[in-house]
Amino acid sequence: MSFRALVSSTRLFGYVTLAALIVGPSPAAFAIATATAFADTPPCDVLVGPSVLDELGFPATGFPAGEQLAATDGLVSNPVCLATKIFGQVDTQVRMQNLNSISFSDVWYVAEPGTTFTNDDGTINGMHAFQIDAVGVNTPLISESITANGIFEPGEIWTFIVQDYANAAGLAASSFTEIGVPSNGPSSAASIVANPVPEPGTASLVAIGMIGLAAHRRARRTH
Repeated sequence: MSFRALVSSTRLFGYVTLAALIVGPSPAAFAIATATAFADTPPCDVLVGPSVLDELGFPATGFPAGEQLAATDGLVSNPVCLATKIFGQVDTQVRMQNLNSISFSDVWYVAEPGTTFTNDDGTINGMHAFQIDAVGVNTPLISESITANGIFEPGEIWTFIVQDYANAAGLAASSFTEIGVPSNGPSSAASIVANPVPEPGTASLVAIGMIGLAAHRRARRTH
């Protein structure tokens, strides 16, 4: 490599490094990347998703920044997939808050061993699961506290239904306490997996790098 090419490469690296320093570390960098295998089953909605998602759960049980939720639940009578509803059984309403600085475009509820419900769309990693949304035949998402757009925004509270929920150990439907899908842990009733939306900081990093690259190319043309 010539001296001029080395200087040029060093300058370009400097642009990207400076951009990274300006933007700072992203909470998503600490994400718990989880391999996910989706399988669709009738008769509720089609279940499809990426092969890698982030797992979300309680800060007190080890979930890091960028992966944190708060949640509570209570009993209701509110079927969301009539095709599979067991009439006479109660449903569970979960209130779940996004404690992170990033948004998630798609969110799924996945059973842990011992947990059953009847509004499943299929399986994720062999466990019954459904997408938390208000679209199609299975519509578990009943409210969003910020914007009703299907995006789980920072600070937002989603309220959704787990139809005919039961757990063999009597755990609450909002027990998101063990890392792993499934975790096979003794205190987790379900897992939440979600697809993160790229942060504005990431876009800024790319933009700054591109500006530096353009300036670098203009400088080369003038020499």
